[in-house]
Amino acid sequence: MTGGNLATDLSRVPDGLDDPDAPPSQKLPPGEWLKQNLFSSAFNSLLTIVVGGALVVIGILAAQWIIRSDFQIVRDNIANFMVGRYPRDELWRIWASGYIFLTAVGLTTGALARSGHELALTQDCLLYTS
Repeated sequence: MTGGNLATDLSRVPDGLDDPDAPPSQKLPPGEWLKQNLFSSAFNSLLTIVVGGALVVIGILAAQWIIRSDFQIVRDNIANFMVGRYPRDELWRIWASGYIFLTAVGLTTGALARSGHELALTQDCLLYTS
C-alpha cells in the first residue's frame, strides 16, 4: 500500500476487479421495491400480510405488558442484577478499573491522532497505520 489515505485505499476497487458474483445493483423507488420483493405473487402477498399482522399483534401485546407491569422488584434489586454477590464495599474496584481502562483508551487515541497516525475501523478489525 502506498502512503495514501487508508479510508480511500480500502474503499476503492481497482478498475476491472468488480466482484462477478455480486448481484446487480437496482435502485428502485419504495413502492416498486415492495411490489417486487414482498408482493410479487399471491403467496408472497399472503405471507407478507400474515407475518406483518402477527408482528403488529406481538408488538402491541409487548407494549401493553411493558406498560402494565410492576417493575418495583427490579428497582429494589438493581444492584443484585448488575453485580450479583460481589461485595458492596469492594465495588470501587470495578469503577476504578473501568475509569483506568477508559483513560488509557482516550490517551492512546489522542496520542496516535496527534502523532499523525490513523486508526481505521473496518468490518473485520481495527487497523493502525503509520
